Amino acid sequence: MHILYFILTAFLGIFLSLFLPLTLPKWVKVIIGPALGIIVITQLTLITSLIFGFNTVSIVISILILIFVFLILRAKSRSTVIPGGITNWPLWLFLITVGTLVIYLFATKVLAASPYGLITGGGGLYGDTAMHLAFTNSLLTQQFPPQNPLFAGKILTYPFLINLFAAILIKLHSSLQFAFISSQIVFFIAVVTLFYLIAKKFTGNLGTFFAMLIFFLGFGLGFTNFVKEVPQNNFWPISHEYTNDADKFHLHNVITGMILPERSFLPG
Repeated sequence: MHILYFILTAFLGIFLSLFLPLTLPKWVKVIIGPALGIIVITQLTLITSLIFGFNTVSIVISILILIFVFLILRAKSRSTVIPGGITNWPLWLFLITVGTLVIYLFATKVLAASPYGLITGGGGLYGDTAMHLAFTNSLLTQQFPPQNPLFAGKILTYPFLINLFAAILIKLHSSLQFAFISSQIVFFIAVVTLFYLIAKKFTGNLGTFFAMLIFFLGFGLGFTNFVKEVPQNNFWPISHEYTNDADKFHLHNVITGMILPERSFLPG
């Protein structure tokens, strides 16, 4: 059920983005559409949950509302589409290479199954993941507005919509890991695409490539440790944090320092 819901949300988001009056290439609307679908459906579920409670009824009503909105936009929209005939090789290169790395890190470092139970990575992940799990379980077990599980009797004011979407998937019988990483992968793809479009407005493909390289792989020289250790240990998997090293490079890389642990960073 959760897979069907996730796919339906993604497709509704694509259809919604295509009929919104956004002056964007159609291929961009298709790429960012699933992220838009998650944002809209989560907002709708929050509103319906305040009325009907957080249950299957509020989830179904939210989907029906989103379908209704899409049908209205389809009937009235006269969107302007910018042709996408330019070469976009920096975007595709980063989506394939860095995107593969990020998906690998999500799959192996965020609530990954092991003989010892669920495991998570270092850095900020072990603390942030536990906190977001507490928020998600609070959304699942309490009525709306949600209580802060860390401070008894206090309303949850931390940005929690990304956890509400995870709670929806769990309520539809998703695993914890799928609920936590599926939306983040969708948001990462959208963020890379929008970053590319912004950079492309100021420079060419080569300048955009270096801008993306500096942003996603910069913030420190810890990769030199990785390159040095691989031939010495004959071990390719990423085993620890290489950049945020207090003895050498006390700097966060945006992927390991923000994208992985900070769940509200990408949708924000």
